[in-house]
Amino acid sequence: MYKIKPTTEQERDAWRLVALHNLGNRGEKDGTTKEQAVGVLGQIIVGDKLELPRMTASGFDGGIDFEINGVTSDIKTMT
Repeated sequence: MYKIKPTTEQERDAWRLVALHNLGNRGEKDGTTKEQAVGVLGQIIVGDKLELPRMTASGFDGGIDFEINGVTSDIKTMT
């Protein structure tokens, strides 16, 4: 397990995305706003570490957070 302290800017960006879009729009197990923000924050942190572009959200991503060399991944984040 890795523990990485997010920056204020990463936290702010995660909350901004969740405020603009319901990212858990699946109909079940969508997660609270806080749970969605934590998930987005995890994705932002991993993406930043891998030097990938930040996500631009418009809704549920189908469970794919990143695609690198044809391999997809779904980041899991816990509070």
